[in-house]
Amino acid sequence: MPIIKAGNPIMDEDASLRADCGRCAGLCCIALAFDRSVLFTADKAAGEPCRHLSQADRCMIHAKRAASGYAGCVTYDCQGAGQLVTQDLFGGRSWRDCADGGRAMFRAFALARRVQHWRALLAAAIGLPLTPPLARRRAVLAARLAPAAGWTLETLERAGNGSAGEMSDFLKALRTVTPRNGPAPPASPH
Repeated sequence: MPIIKAGNPIMDEDASLRADCGRCAGLCCIALAFDRSVLFTADKAAGEPCRHLSQADRCMIHAKRAASGYAGCVTYDCQGAGQLVTQDLFGGRSWRDCADGGRAMFRAFALARRVQHWRALLAAAIGLPLTPPLARRRAVLAARLAPAAGWTLETLERAGNGSAGEMSDFLKALRTVTPRNGPAPPASPH
């Protein structure tokens, strides 16, 4: 999944699209897998806590992740999915407090990552020269992915799974309003 990082004007405008690790239960440190590579010094299976995750769900090497062989953690951005799941869906609880060992939280995190990524893409599309029909489609999708009543596990499941086709179609339609390989060539004088 491509990353739209904080520091981008889109993220600066919408705090709900920025990761807030202090409001999360370390979900990316457990739910995600990584392979030993230049980005990670060790393998880790999905659902397995990172060996550097404390009992308080905080990274014990946070200040020196890259130097410790975890540069992939430095570049990763959940786009606010972690705190959405931890705070909004699970009331600030840790995965450690869940009877299922956190499986429901990890599933919700996967869906929230998808939804937050789509929301960031829809926010970025505001800056494109959208046709009126595309602008309406963007607005409908954006509203569906930011419910006024907030998220529940059920609405997140529906949005995360049910909007995939529409998002794919919308993103494909953006080809009509974005240059493919840079700016269009100048018009021929003939």
